[in-house]
Amino acid sequence: MEDDFELRRYIRAVLRRGWLVVGLALVAGAGGWGYAALRSTSYQATTLLAVSRPLFALNLDAVAQSGPVPVKTFGELAMSDGVLQTLYERLQAAGAEPPTPALLRRQLTATAATDTGLLRLTVIDSDSAGVTQIANLWAEVILAQSLALYGPDSPQMVSYTAQLETARATWAAADAARAAYQTQNQAGLIETQLGSLRAQLAAALDRQARLALLADDAFGLQTRLDEQDSAAPATTVDEAALLLLVIQATNTGLTAPQLTPNLTHVDFGTNIDVVQQSPAAPLQIQIGITGGVSSQTVRALTDAVQVFTESLDARIAEAGTLAETLSPQIIEQQAALAEANRAAGVYGSAVGLAEAQYNALAGQVNQVKIAAQDAAGLVRLASSASVPTERITSGRLTTAAVAALVGLILGVLIAVALEWWRTPLPAPRAAAADALPAQAP
Repeated sequence: MEDDFELRRYIRAVLRRGWLVVGLALVAGAGGWGYAALRSTSYQATTLLAVSRPLFALNLDAVAQSGPVPVKTFGELAMSDGVLQTLYERLQAAGAEPPTPALLRRQLTATAATDTGLLRLTVIDSDSAGVTQIANLWAEVILAQSLALYGPDSPQMVSYTAQLETARATWAAADAARAAYQTQNQAGLIETQLGSLRAQLAAALDRQARLALLADDAFGLQTRLDEQDSAAPATTVDEAALLLLVIQATNTGLTAPQLTPNLTHVDFGTNIDVVQQSPAAPLQIQIGITGGVSSQTVRALTDAVQVFTESLDARIAEAGTLAETLSPQIIEQQAALAEANRAAGVYGSAVGLAEAQYNALAGQVNQVKIAAQDAAGLVRLASSASVPTERITSGRLTTAAVAALVGLILGVLIAVALEWWRTPLPAPRAAAADALPAQAP
Protein backbone atom coordinates (compact mmCIF):
# COMPACT_ATOMS: atom_id res chain seq x y z
CA MET A 1 0.00 0.00 0.00
CA GLU A 2 2.87 2.37 0.87
CA ASP A 3 4.54 1.73 -2.54
CA ASP A 4 1.29 2.45 -4.41
CA PHE A 5 0.91 5.67 -2.47
CA GLU A 6 4.43 6.74 -3.35
CA LEU A 7 3.88 6.00 -7.08
CA ARG A 8 0.65 8.00 -7.17
CA ARG A 9 2.36 10.83 -5.43
CA TYR A 10 5.13 11.01 -8.04
CA ILE A 11 2.61 10.81 -10.88
CA ARG A 12 0.68 13.74 -9.38
CA ALA A 13 3.96 15.61 -9.01
CA VAL A 14 4.75 15.07 -12.73
CA LEU A 15 1.27 16.20 -13.73
CA ARG A 16 1.55 19.18 -11.42
CA ARG A 17 4.79 20.21 -13.10
CA GLY A 18 3.58 19.41 -16.62
CA TRP A 19 4.58 22.87 -17.76
CA LEU A 20 8.18 21.98 -16.97
CA VAL A 21 8.03 18.69 -18.87
CA VAL A 22 6.34 20.23 -21.91
CA GLY A 23 8.67 23.20 -21.86
CA LEU A 24 11.78 21.05 -21.85
CA ALA A 25 10.37 18.95 -24.69
CA LEU A 26 9.65 22.06 -26.77
CA VAL A 27 13.04 23.55 -26.05
CA ALA A 28 14.82 20.27 -26.92
CA GLY A 29 12.77 19.90 -30.13
CA ALA A 30 13.57 23.44 -31.15
CA GLY A 31 17.22 22.80 -30.42
CA GLY A 32 17.18 19.64 -32.55
CA TRP A 33 15.53 21.50 -35.38
CA GLY A 34 18.14 24.24 -35.18
CA TYR A 35 21.01 21.74 -35.06
CA ALA A 36 19.66 19.94 -38.10
CA ALA A 37 19.26 23.26 -39.89
CA LEU A 38 22.86 24.17 -39.15
CA ARG A 39 24.10 20.82 -40.48
CA SER A 40 22.37 21.27 -43.83
CA THR A 41 25.43 22.93 -45.35
CA SER A 42 26.67 19.68 -46.97
CA TYR A 43 26.57 18.60 -50.62
CA GLN A 44 26.04 15.12 -51.99
CA ALA A 45 27.41 13.56 -55.21
CA THR A 46 26.55 10.11 -56.56
CA THR A 47 28.37 7.87 -59.04
CA LEU A 48 26.94 4.66 -60.50
CA LEU A 49 28.96 1.60 -61.54
CA ALA A 50 27.39 -1.21 -63.59
CA VAL A 51 28.56 -4.72 -62.63
CA SER A 52 27.65 -7.35 -65.21
CA ARG A 53 29.03 -9.99 -67.53
CA PRO A 54 29.45 -9.31 -71.28
CA LEU A 55 26.58 -10.13 -73.60
CA PHE A 56 28.42 -13.04 -75.23
CA ALA A 57 29.77 -15.91 -73.12
CA LEU A 58 33.12 -17.30 -74.22
CA ASN A 59 34.15 -20.91 -73.60
CA LEU A 60 37.96 -20.87 -73.31
CA ASP A 61 39.78 -24.13 -72.58
CA ALA A 62 43.01 -22.61 -71.29
CA VAL A 63 41.33 -19.99 -69.06
CA ALA A 64 39.50 -20.82 -65.86
CA GLN A 65 35.82 -19.97 -66.18
CA SER A 66 33.82 -18.57 -63.27
CA GLY A 67 30.35 -17.27 -62.66
CA PRO A 68 29.37 -13.61 -62.37
CA VAL A 69 30.98 -11.76 -59.47
CA PRO A 70 28.33 -10.56 -56.94
CA VAL A 71 27.73 -6.82 -56.85
CA LYS A 72 28.17 -6.77 -53.07
CA THR A 73 31.73 -7.91 -53.57
CA PHE A 74 32.49 -4.61 -55.28
CA GLY A 75 30.66 -2.79 -52.48
CA GLU A 76 33.05 -4.33 -49.96
CA LEU A 77 35.94 -3.56 -52.26
CA ALA A 78 34.87 0.09 -52.46
CA MET A 79 35.05 0.50 -48.67
CA SER A 80 38.29 -1.43 -48.21
CA ASP A 81 41.33 0.20 -46.66
CA GLY A 82 43.40 -0.21 -49.80
CA VAL A 83 40.87 1.58 -52.00
CA LEU A 84 40.44 4.40 -49.50
CA GLN A 85 44.19 4.82 -49.13
CA THR A 86 44.56 4.96 -52.91
CA LEU A 87 41.73 7.49 -53.11
CA TYR A 88 43.43 9.61 -50.44
CA GLU A 89 46.70 9.56 -52.39
CA ARG A 90 44.94 10.40 -55.65
CA LEU A 91 43.22 13.37 -54.02
CA GLN A 92 46.53 14.61 -52.64
CA ALA A 93 48.16 14.24 -56.06
CA ALA A 94 45.28 16.26 -57.59
CA GLY A 95 46.03 19.18 -55.23
CA ALA A 96 43.07 18.68 -52.88
CA GLU A 97 43.28 18.61 -49.09
CA PRO A 98 41.33 15.48 -48.17
CA PRO A 99 40.75 14.34 -44.61
CA THR A 100 42.50 11.26 -43.29
CA PRO A 101 41.33 7.90 -44.64
CA ALA A 102 39.50 7.24 -41.36
CA LEU A 103 37.55 10.51 -41.64
CA LEU A 104 37.13 10.01 -45.37
CA ARG A 105 35.37 6.72 -44.71
CA ARG A 106 32.60 8.62 -42.86
CA GLN A 107 31.86 10.67 -45.96
CA LEU A 108 31.57 7.68 -48.29
CA THR A 109 28.72 5.20 -48.74
CA ALA A 110 28.67 2.25 -51.16
CA THR A 111 25.26 0.66 -51.78
CA ALA A 112 24.99 -2.48 -53.92
CA ALA A 113 21.71 -3.11 -55.74
CA THR A 114 21.73 -6.84 -56.47
CA ASP A 115 18.55 -6.72 -58.54
CA THR A 116 19.87 -4.17 -61.04
CA GLY A 117 23.60 -4.89 -60.84
CA LEU A 118 24.38 -1.28 -59.94
CA LEU A 119 26.83 -0.05 -57.32
CA ARG A 120 25.85 3.39 -55.96
CA LEU A 121 28.76 5.47 -54.65
CA THR A 122 27.61 8.40 -52.50
CA VAL A 123 29.89 11.14 -51.15
CA ILE A 124 28.91 13.93 -48.70
CA ASP A 125 31.15 16.96 -48.24
CA SER A 126 30.86 20.64 -47.49
CA ASP A 127 32.44 21.65 -50.81
CA SER A 128 30.34 21.11 -53.93
CA ALA A 129 33.36 20.87 -56.26
CA GLY A 130 35.27 18.71 -53.82
CA VAL A 131 32.43 16.22 -53.40
CA THR A 132 32.25 15.76 -57.18
CA GLN A 133 36.00 15.25 -57.41
CA ILE A 134 35.96 12.66 -54.63
CA ALA A 135 33.05 10.74 -56.18
CA ASN A 136 34.60 10.52 -59.65
CA LEU A 137 38.07 9.64 -58.38
CA TRP A 138 36.55 7.00 -56.11
CA ALA A 139 34.85 5.39 -59.12
CA GLU A 140 38.12 5.45 -61.09
CA VAL A 141 40.00 3.78 -58.24
CA ILE A 142 37.36 1.02 -57.97
CA LEU A 143 37.45 0.41 -61.74
CA ALA A 144 41.23 0.11 -61.70
CA GLN A 145 41.20 -2.16 -58.66
CA SER A 146 38.50 -4.44 -60.11
CA LEU A 147 40.42 -4.75 -63.38
CA ALA A 148 43.55 -5.66 -61.43
CA LEU A 149 41.64 -8.33 -59.49
CA TYR A 150 39.45 -9.87 -62.19
CA GLY A 151 41.22 -8.72 -65.34
CA PRO A 152 44.28 -10.11 -67.11
CA ASP A 153 47.11 -11.52 -65.04
CA SER A 154 50.11 -9.49 -66.17
CA PRO A 155 52.77 -11.90 -64.82
CA GLN A 156 50.92 -14.77 -66.49
CA MET A 157 50.83 -12.91 -69.79
CA VAL A 158 54.57 -12.18 -69.53
CA SER A 159 55.26 -15.85 -68.80
CA TYR A 160 53.08 -17.02 -71.69
CA THR A 161 54.73 -14.54 -74.06
CA ALA A 162 58.22 -15.68 -73.03
CA GLN A 163 57.25 -19.32 -73.48
CA LEU A 164 55.78 -18.49 -76.89
CA GLU A 165 59.02 -16.84 -78.02
CA THR A 166 61.03 -19.82 -76.77
CA ALA A 167 58.74 -22.20 -78.64
CA ARG A 168 59.09 -20.09 -81.77
CA ALA A 169 62.90 -20.20 -81.53
CA THR A 170 62.84 -23.97 -80.91
CA TRP A 171 60.62 -24.50 -83.92
CA ALA A 172 62.90 -22.39 -86.14
CA ALA A 173 66.02 -24.22 -84.91
CA ALA A 174 64.43 -27.64 -85.52
CA ASP A 175 63.33 -26.63 -89.01
CA ALA A 176 66.82 -25.30 -89.83
CA ALA A 177 68.41 -28.52 -88.56
CA ARG A 178 66.07 -30.57 -90.74
CA ALA A 179 66.87 -28.43 -93.79
CA ALA A 180 70.61 -28.81 -93.14
CA TYR A 181 70.24 -32.57 -92.87
CA GLN A 182 68.22 -32.77 -96.07
CA THR A 183 71.10 -31.17 -97.98
CA GLN A 184 73.29 -34.11 -96.92
CA ASN A 185 70.68 -36.82 -96.89
CA GLN A 186 71.67 -39.66 -99.25
CA ALA A 187 68.46 -41.61 -98.86
CA GLY A 188 67.54 -41.06 -102.52
CA LEU A 189 70.95 -42.15 -103.78
CA ILE A 190 71.01 -45.16 -101.48
CA GLU A 191 67.52 -46.13 -102.59
CA THR A 192 68.59 -45.94 -106.25
CA GLN A 193 71.67 -48.06 -105.59
CA LEU A 194 69.60 -50.49 -103.61
CA GLY A 195 67.15 -50.82 -106.49
CA SER A 196 69.99 -51.53 -108.91
CA LEU A 197 71.48 -54.17 -106.63
CA ARG A 198 68.11 -55.82 -106.18
CA ALA A 199 67.62 -55.90 -109.96
CA GLN A 200 71.06 -57.46 -110.42
CA LEU A 201 70.34 -60.05 -107.75
CA ALA A 202 67.00 -60.92 -109.32
CA ALA A 203 68.64 -61.25 -112.75
CA ALA A 204 71.44 -63.44 -111.36
CA LEU A 205 68.99 -65.72 -109.56
CA ASP A 206 66.79 -65.93 -112.65
CA ARG A 207 69.78 -66.73 -114.88
CA GLN A 208 70.99 -69.33 -112.38
CA ALA A 209 67.58 -71.01 -112.38
CA ARG A 210 67.29 -71.02 -116.18
CA LEU A 211 70.79 -72.35 -116.62
CA ALA A 212 70.07 -75.07 -114.09
CA LEU A 213 67.09 -76.14 -116.18
CA LEU A 214 69.29 -76.22 -119.29
CA ALA A 215 71.87 -78.29 -117.40
CA ASP A 216 69.14 -80.78 -116.53
CA ASP A 217 68.14 -81.00 -120.22
CA ALA A 218 71.80 -81.41 -121.26
CA PHE A 219 72.24 -84.15 -118.68
CA GLY A 220 69.19 -85.92 -120.11
CA LEU A 221 70.64 -85.66 -123.65
CA GLN A 222 73.97 -86.97 -122.44
CA THR A 223 72.26 -89.89 -120.72
CA ARG A 224 70.45 -90.77 -123.92
CA LEU A 225 73.70 -90.61 -125.93
CA ASP A 226 75.48 -92.84 -123.41
CA GLU A 227 72.93 -95.55 -124.13
CA GLN A 228 73.81 -95.54 -127.86
CA ASP A 229 76.77 -97.02 -129.72
CA SER A 230 79.57 -94.49 -129.58
CA ALA A 231 80.85 -95.40 -133.05
CA ALA A 232 77.46 -95.16 -134.70
CA PRO A 233 76.43 -92.01 -136.50
CA ALA A 234 74.48 -89.55 -134.38
CA THR A 235 70.90 -88.90 -135.29
CA THR A 236 69.72 -85.57 -136.54
CA VAL A 237 67.28 -85.35 -133.62
CA ASP A 238 70.11 -85.50 -131.07
CA GLU A 239 72.10 -82.89 -132.99
CA ALA A 240 69.05 -80.67 -133.17
CA ALA A 241 68.44 -81.10 -129.42
CA LEU A 242 72.02 -79.99 -128.67
CA LEU A 243 71.70 -77.05 -131.04
CA LEU A 244 68.42 -76.05 -129.37
CA LEU A 245 70.12 -76.14 -125.96
CA VAL A 246 72.92 -73.97 -127.33
CA ILE A 247 70.40 -71.41 -128.64
CA GLN A 248 68.57 -71.29 -125.27
CA ALA A 249 71.89 -70.90 -123.47
CA THR A 250 72.81 -68.05 -125.81
CA ASN A 251 69.47 -66.35 -125.12
CA THR A 252 70.20 -66.75 -121.40
CA GLY A 253 73.51 -64.95 -121.77
CA LEU A 254 75.78 -67.98 -122.14
CA THR A 255 78.31 -68.02 -124.96
CA ALA A 256 77.85 -71.12 -127.08
CA PRO A 257 80.67 -73.69 -126.81
CA GLN A 258 83.00 -74.33 -129.71
CA LEU A 259 81.36 -77.26 -131.43
CA THR A 260 82.75 -79.23 -134.36
CA PRO A 261 82.25 -77.60 -137.76
CA ASN A 262 80.10 -80.43 -139.08
CA LEU A 263 77.70 -80.26 -136.13
CA THR A 264 74.98 -78.85 -138.25
CA HIS A 265 75.74 -80.86 -141.40
CA VAL A 266 72.97 -83.29 -142.06
CA ASP A 267 71.94 -85.49 -144.92
CA PHE A 268 69.19 -84.92 -147.31
CA GLY A 269 65.75 -84.44 -145.97
CA THR A 270 66.81 -82.41 -142.91
CA ASN A 271 66.56 -78.57 -142.78
CA ILE A 272 67.97 -76.59 -139.83
CA ASP A 273 67.49 -72.80 -139.97
CA VAL A 274 68.78 -70.40 -137.26
CA VAL A 275 66.72 -67.19 -137.30
CA GLN A 276 67.47 -63.90 -135.45
CA GLN A 277 65.07 -61.05 -136.10
CA SER A 278 67.46 -58.37 -134.81
CA PRO A 279 70.80 -58.16 -132.96
CA ALA A 280 68.94 -57.68 -129.69
CA ALA A 281 66.32 -60.34 -130.32
CA PRO A 282 66.83 -63.94 -129.09
CA LEU A 283 67.89 -66.62 -131.49
CA GLN A 284 65.26 -69.00 -132.83
CA ILE A 285 65.85 -72.42 -134.42
CA GLN A 286 63.57 -74.01 -136.97
CA ILE A 287 64.18 -77.71 -137.70
CA GLY A 288 62.50 -79.75 -140.37
CA ILE A 289 63.39 -83.46 -140.33
CA THR A 290 62.43 -85.77 -143.18
CA GLY A 291 65.01 -88.52 -142.68
CA GLY A 292 68.73 -89.26 -142.74
CA VAL A 293 71.48 -89.37 -140.17
CA SER A 294 74.36 -87.12 -139.20
CA SER A 295 77.87 -87.47 -140.55
CA GLN A 296 79.42 -87.43 -137.03
CA THR A 297 79.46 -90.18 -134.51
CA VAL A 298 77.67 -90.43 -131.20
CA ARG A 299 81.03 -90.07 -129.37
CA ALA A 300 81.71 -86.71 -131.05
CA LEU A 301 78.23 -85.49 -130.16
CA THR A 302 78.70 -86.77 -126.59
CA ASP A 303 81.94 -84.78 -126.28
CA ALA A 304 80.18 -81.68 -127.53
CA VAL A 305 77.40 -82.16 -124.95
CA GLN A 306 80.06 -82.62 -122.24
CA VAL A 307 81.74 -79.34 -123.19
CA PHE A 308 78.36 -77.61 -123.20
CA THR A 309 77.48 -79.06 -119.77
CA GLU A 310 80.76 -77.86 -118.27
CA SER A 311 80.13 -74.38 -119.66
CA LEU A 312 76.65 -74.42 -118.06
CA ASP A 313 78.08 -75.52 -114.70
CA ALA A 314 80.66 -72.73 -114.84
CA ARG A 315 78.01 -70.12 -115.62
CA ILE A 316 75.72 -71.46 -112.89
CA ALA A 317 78.59 -71.14 -110.42
CA GLU A 318 79.26 -67.55 -111.61
CA ALA A 319 75.60 -66.64 -111.16
CA GLY A 320 75.59 -68.14 -107.65
CA THR A 321 78.79 -66.27 -106.75
CA LEU A 322 77.29 -63.01 -108.03
CA ALA A 323 74.15 -63.60 -105.97
CA GLU A 324 76.21 -64.29 -102.86
CA THR A 325 78.22 -61.11 -103.49
CA LEU A 326 75.13 -58.96 -104.01
CA SER A 327 73.26 -60.14 -100.91
CA PRO A 328 75.59 -58.51 -98.31
CA GLN A 329 75.70 -55.32 -100.38
CA ILE A 330 71.91 -55.19 -100.45
CA ILE A 331 71.72 -55.77 -96.70
CA GLU A 332 74.26 -53.01 -96.10
CA GLN A 333 72.40 -50.59 -98.36
CA GLN A 334 69.11 -51.45 -96.65
CA ALA A 335 70.65 -50.66 -93.28
CA ALA A 336 72.04 -47.36 -94.61
CA LEU A 337 68.64 -46.47 -96.08
CA ALA A 338 66.89 -47.33 -92.81
CA GLU A 339 69.34 -45.15 -90.86
CA ALA A 340 68.87 -42.25 -93.27
CA ASN A 341 65.08 -42.57 -93.01
CA ARG A 342 65.30 -42.82 -89.23
CA ALA A 343 67.39 -39.65 -89.00
CA ALA A 344 65.01 -37.85 -91.32
CA GLY A 345 62.11 -39.06 -89.17
CA VAL A 346 63.82 -37.77 -86.02
CA TYR A 347 64.30 -34.33 -87.55
CA GLY A 348 60.73 -34.38 -88.84
CA SER A 349 59.36 -35.39 -85.42
CA ALA A 350 61.34 -32.62 -83.74
CA VAL A 351 59.91 -30.07 -86.15
CA GLY A 352 56.37 -31.43 -85.69
CA LEU A 353 56.65 -31.39 -81.90
CA ALA A 354 58.07 -27.87 -81.85
CA GLU A 355 55.31 -26.69 -84.17
CA ALA A 356 52.62 -28.34 -82.03
CA GLN A 357 54.01 -26.73 -78.87
CA TYR A 358 54.15 -23.33 -80.53
CA ASN A 359 50.57 -23.61 -81.80
CA ALA A 360 49.35 -24.73 -78.36
CA LEU A 361 51.04 -21.80 -76.61
CA ALA A 362 49.83 -19.38 -79.27
CA GLY A 363 46.29 -20.62 -78.67
CA GLN A 364 46.65 -20.14 -74.91
CA VAL A 365 47.99 -16.60 -75.35
CA ASN A 366 45.10 -15.70 -77.64
CA GLN A 367 42.58 -17.17 -75.19
CA VAL A 368 44.11 -15.21 -72.29
CA LYS A 369 43.94 -12.03 -74.36
CA ILE A 370 40.28 -12.69 -75.18
CA ALA A 371 39.58 -13.43 -71.51
CA ALA A 372 41.30 -10.16 -70.57
CA GLN A 373 39.07 -8.25 -72.93
CA ASP A 374 36.09 -10.10 -71.50
CA ALA A 375 37.08 -9.27 -67.91
CA ALA A 376 37.73 -5.64 -68.80
CA GLY A 377 33.99 -5.17 -69.32
CA LEU A 378 33.05 -6.67 -65.95
CA VAL A 379 32.69 -3.27 -64.25
CA ARG A 380 31.79 -0.16 -66.23
CA LEU A 381 31.04 3.42 -65.34
CA ALA A 382 27.28 3.86 -65.64
CA SER A 383 27.02 7.50 -64.52
CA SER A 384 29.59 10.00 -63.29
CA ALA A 385 28.92 12.60 -60.63
CA SER A 386 28.16 16.19 -61.56
CA VAL A 387 28.62 19.29 -59.40
CA PRO A 388 25.63 19.58 -57.01
CA THR A 389 23.80 22.91 -56.90
CA GLU A 390 21.65 22.39 -53.80
CA ARG A 391 22.49 21.47 -50.25
CA ILE A 392 21.17 18.24 -48.88
CA THR A 393 18.68 18.07 -46.01
CA SER A 394 19.69 16.33 -42.82
CA GLY A 395 16.33 15.11 -41.43
CA ARG A 396 15.18 18.16 -39.49
CA LEU A 397 11.83 16.69 -38.42
CA THR A 398 13.42 13.46 -37.25
CA THR A 399 16.11 15.29 -35.34
CA ALA A 400 13.55 17.60 -33.77
CA ALA A 401 11.30 14.67 -32.77
CA VAL A 402 14.16 12.80 -31.16
CA ALA A 403 15.28 15.91 -29.32
CA ALA A 404 11.73 16.58 -28.10
CA LEU A 405 11.45 13.01 -26.81
CA VAL A 406 14.73 13.40 -24.95
CA GLY A 407 13.50 16.73 -23.48
CA LEU A 408 10.23 15.09 -22.40
CA ILE A 409 12.04 12.28 -20.58
CA LEU A 410 14.40 14.78 -18.99
CA GLY A 411 11.43 16.90 -17.77
CA VAL A 412 9.80 13.84 -16.18
CA LEU A 413 13.02 12.95 -14.39
CA ILE A 414 13.44 16.52 -13.14
CA ALA A 415 9.84 16.62 -11.86
CA VAL A 416 10.29 13.33 -10.01
CA ALA A 417 13.60 14.52 -8.51
CA LEU A 418 12.08 17.77 -7.30
CA GLU A 419 9.18 15.92 -5.72
CA TRP A 420 11.52 13.53 -3.98
CA TRP A 421 13.72 16.37 -2.71
CA ARG A 422 10.79 18.49 -1.52
CA THR A 423 8.91 15.80 0.44
CA PRO A 424 10.29 15.23 4.05
CA LEU A 425 11.21 11.74 5.20
CA PRO A 426 8.82 9.76 7.42
CA ALA A 427 9.32 10.10 11.26
CA PRO A 428 11.16 6.82 11.91
CA ARG A 429 13.47 7.49 9.02
CA ALA A 430 14.06 11.06 10.09
CA ALA A 431 14.91 10.02 13.66
CA ALA A 432 17.32 7.43 12.36
CA ALA A 433 18.87 9.98 10.07
CA ASP A 434 19.29 12.47 12.98
CA ALA A 435 20.90 9.80 15.17
CA LEU A 436 23.58 8.85 12.65
CA PRO A 437 25.92 11.85 13.15
CA ALA A 438 25.81 11.43 16.97
CA GLN A 439 27.10 7.86 16.79
CA ALA A 440 30.12 8.72 14.74
CA PRO A 441 33.50 8.71 16.71
